[in-house]
Amino acid sequence: MDTFGEVGPEHENNHLPPAGETDLTWQESWAFAWYDPLNRIGGWQHCGMQRLRGVTDINSYVAHDGRLIDDYEHDAFPLPAQDYTNITFGPVTLKSLEPLTKHQVILANVNSHTELTLNTTVGPFWMGHGNAPHHWEGFGRVTGQVKLSDKTVPVNGFFFHDRSWGTRDWDGMFVIRLVCAIFGDDMIFRLFQMTGPQGRKEYGYALINGQFKSVLALDNEVLMTGDGMTPAGVQITAYTEGGEAWRITGRARDTHLMTHGPKWMMSHSNLVYECGGRVGTGFLEVSERRVPP
Repeated sequence: MDTFGEVGPEHENNHLPPAGETDLTWQESWAFAWYDPLNRIGGWQHCGMQRLRGVTDINSYVAHDGRLIDDYEHDAFPLPAQDYTNITFGPVTLKSLEPLTKHQVILANVNSHTELTLNTTVGPFWMGHGNAPHHWEGFGRVTGQVKLSDKTVPVNGFFFHDRSWGTRDWDGMFVIRLVCAIFGDDMIFRLFQMTGPQGRKEYGYALINGQFKSVLALDNEVLMTGDGMTPAGVQITAYTEGGEAWRITGRARDTHLMTHGPKWMMSHSNLVYECGGRVGTGFLEVSERRVPP
């Protein structure tokens, strides 16, 4: 499959492990990040079916005005029998309304009830990573509402979502710096700094006016609060092919700490970004090294 190539509608459906697969880390996951800066509401949903283990991992939260409203995490939820076109993971339901381009997300939480419509306007396209070659992602507008105990908050913002399948060794990821910044259909950044057993990698892309530009190097400074788990913001410079460079700054609006098993955790924050006078939204993921190299 070609990076940035077209994704066929058959990839809306479930993917199964190849015949003879024995690696228990094989999984298929869906991720969804969304934020509305005007109404200061957003969240993150990540659900992965680990079919050879017979369980599902779920990380899901909703935050309003910087405060977590609902936070759900389960590392061994029963494996659902449904297809990804209409599937429920605990409080999270995902429905395909139009293959790959329009979805509904329902979050039946304890303190809130969320109903969102996702209209994909960029992609989806293939974006293979070093440890995730089978991976597509897209961007667009999310609309809907979140019903809280005392009011209903409208939602109108940007979103990112993806699907990814294959083996995923979370314990082998020592350090992560992941920036996703969406300023509109004409200006999107996905930037990665990953450190594992083979060393550090920097890569990603800038999508500028419909043209994909590969990222060659990154200067990245993450500002953390005193607890060592809550990002306050980030400043990152992306050097792209052709000699261009882009400087992006962001301030965190909320943070959720998620885990994958007992040995691995990562902070996920929704951010408001600035670049060249434009304001956008997106997220930042940070995992710190916890043992000496």
